[in-house]
Amino acid sequence: MVFRSILPALAVAVLAIAGQAAAQTRLSPPNGLGSVLLPTGIERHPLGGDTDETLSFIVRRPGQTGLDWAGLCMVSISRPAKPPTVESWTTVAAIYYANAEQKARERVSGKGGTFDRMLTNKPWTSKTGWAGWFTAYQATTKDGVSESSVFGGTQLAIDIRVVLNCTSSQGQSFTPADLAVIEKLSQSVSN
Repeated sequence: MVFRSILPALAVAVLAIAGQAAAQTRLSPPNGLGSVLLPTGIERHPLGGDTDETLSFIVRRPGQTGLDWAGLCMVSISRPAKPPTVESWTTVAAIYYANAEQKARERVSGKGGTFDRMLTNKPWTSKTGWAGWFTAYQATTKDGVSESSVFGGTQLAIDIRVVLNCTSSQGQSFTPADLAVIEKLSQSVSN
């Protein structure tokens, strides 16, 4: 009798634990240099797109299903051709952070688009303490389509670089909630 009364509660607890485990998937690129913990709102890209050093993800808002998503993100974890010193990387990160709008304008104009506005710009410190940047901006493509982009970079070690690139789905913009989920993705990268 007692067993029957606790069975529903036990089932709910098991489902809750399973749901938490599903939301806490850790993935590594084939090169094995690091890993990413997927926060709620970030899913594996259903059409693939991974390479030896890059993992592809989608940003999915509540209610979105199938091929409907807010944007695409790629996290690259690789070995730089010339590993930086801590001092030289700190300088690079400071330049990208301090000149985020200029760098965003250069990225957009290089593709023939028009820069609209900055959405956020903040430091991104890796779990191992390396400096970095996390920048998001709104632009209009050369075809007249509005889109949001996120660009960030940091290091996990002297010889392991992390680069984050995200773009909103065509005609959509990243919301503050989307940017918070993408930032959680960036903060989850570890070695």
